[in-house]
Amino acid sequence: VGGRASLFPPPATATADLDGTAAFATTAVLVKRRRAYRALPSKGRVYCKIEGCVVPCDTSYSARIKVCPEHTKIPEVVLMGVASRFCHKCSKFHDLNAFESSGHTCSVWLA
Repeated sequence: VGGRASLFPPPATATADLDGTAAFATTAVLVKRRRAYRALPSKGRVYCKIEGCVVPCDTSYSARIKVCPEHTKIPEVVLMGVASRFCHKCSKFHDLNAFESSGHTCSVWLA
């Protein structure tokens, strides 16, 4: 009623125990480990790669592309001395000539 009923237990992943035997960790345990790892202070923060910007990249997408959310939306950014704009399709900065209009999708993706 309302959700899918499963006849099978949650998936498990085999991990090697200290004595070499296989131990199985459920998905909930793996999620707990992942969250604990992400909360470690030694992991370091990722900051925007635009010169002079000190905004941390808080979301996983902005950390992966190393650009803060503000600079992904700005129509013109000077990057290494060249006026550029961020393309949302390929997640890179391109020269302003690569864009046909004021949008954030380069002409390569529009073609």
